[in-house]
Amino acid sequence: MKAQSQRLEEQVRKQYWVDRVQIDVLDLEVGWETIRMTFDDRVIEYCASYVGEEPISTLVDAADALDGCYNGYREEKCFVQWQKEPGFIEITFYRKEDRDYIEMSIESDDPEIDGYSAYFDYSVFKDAVIKASLTVLKKYGIVGYSLGWNKSYHTFPVHQLLALLGIKSSISTESDERYSSVFEELEILKNTLIQSE
Repeated sequence: MKAQSQRLEEQVRKQYWVDRVQIDVLDLEVGWETIRMTFDDRVIEYCASYVGEEPISTLVDAADALDGCYNGYREEKCFVQWQKEPGFIEITFYRKEDRDYIEMSIESDDPEIDGYSAYFDYSVFKDAVIKASLTVLKKYGIVGYSLGWNKSYHTFPVHQLLALLGIKSSISTESDERYSSVFEELEILKNTLIQSE
């Protein structure tokens, strides 16, 4: 029975497998962000409102959670949910502990995208999130992005982006407190942005 279940899962995975994931922020206005996600030839555009979560930050958070880059704890399942006025999209990412790929499914009130699902390598997703994040930072900056999204209601998760990049600044500990060098972190971020051009 287990072998049959594994074969069925493999057939489904092959049917819904995508090789290319691309994420682009098309527009950022106060309280609105238009994001386009491309899975091979399937394009999903969504204009998210500030009443929900901010798209790029939640994708950085999801990529981090699925790998445990920042805190060392890897989640098996995580969600991102964005709001329109009215409307919603909820994307579920599922990555079993022993797998290098992600199963993604979408629920939405938009029938064009509701029920869409795909499988792809975690590294392809992670690279797409990193590239989109660096593009956003180059275009808007950290403070400009926060102000553009919703007047500082959300902040860009630089610490998680650095962790996704595999870069951690030196940490020194004194008793139970931890310190890192902001100068080292800013230098790392600056060099990464320059190299990504």
